[in-house]
Amino acid sequence: MPTEETRRPQQSSQARWMVPAGLVLLAGLAVGLVVGGGADLVEVAGIEGPGRTVTWGLPVIRLLAVAASVVTVGLLGYAAVLGPQGRKGVLSRVGRADVVRAGVVAGIWSVLSVATAAWALAWALGLPLTRTLTPDVIGTYLWSVDAARAWLFVAVIAAAIAIGCVFTATVTGAGISLVAALIGVALPALTGHSSSLGSHGVAMTSDVVHALAMSVWVGGVVAILFHGVRNDPGTMRALPVFKTVA
Repeated sequence: MPTEETRRPQQSSQARWMVPAGLVLLAGLAVGLVVGGGADLVEVAGIEGPGRTVTWGLPVIRLLAVAASVVTVGLLGYAAVLGPQGRKGVLSRVGRADVVRAGVVAGIWSVLSVATAAWALAWALGLPLTRTLTPDVIGTYLWSVDAARAWLFVAVIAAAIAIGCVFTATVTGAGISLVAALIGVALPALTGHSSSLGSHGVAMTSDVVHALAMSVWVGGVVAILFHGVRNDPGTMRALPVFKTVA
């Protein structure tokens, strides 16, 4: 079993690969925005437009929110399904630690979801963020913009998960939080571009399935790699279970 002395270098190693991974994600997003033209400002005479803060900020914040949701799903999935279990439905030491970590990440996910809702509202209205975040604009338009409304619901779900993880000590409780996290992952997919298509029912279902599959697969890989780096007990036994789920 790893001791406190062996865990410290392991934690430093985790920090060393997590930071580059985050930078690679952001760099990939920036390249995609530039190449795909997603960050281009379309100027129309007499219309102010949202500005670069919104144009560049929305994809970045949304990416961070999605990343937080995937990590939350992965940690809760490891605690409830993949990782070692305690007796009589009680979480093991590893599982309880994962639930606590998931609660922290879910809190970050909630904050990022609120920010995404604000940026989505500014983008939809074509207004700078400073003019969007006013009581009149928020009170009038917030619930009329599907994307902003969906991300606010996600923020509430993520906050509930963060609070619930503080008190969760059973596998069933972790499973309930996992289901709630998957609901939070699916909500933004219901308001994507496919919702405006002619056969939007099929397209929206496809988007939701893809979002759920991505979060389970990527989240599971992240959780297994995390525990593999830490050399936590039961990591190798989780691989066959994850293979079945994937």
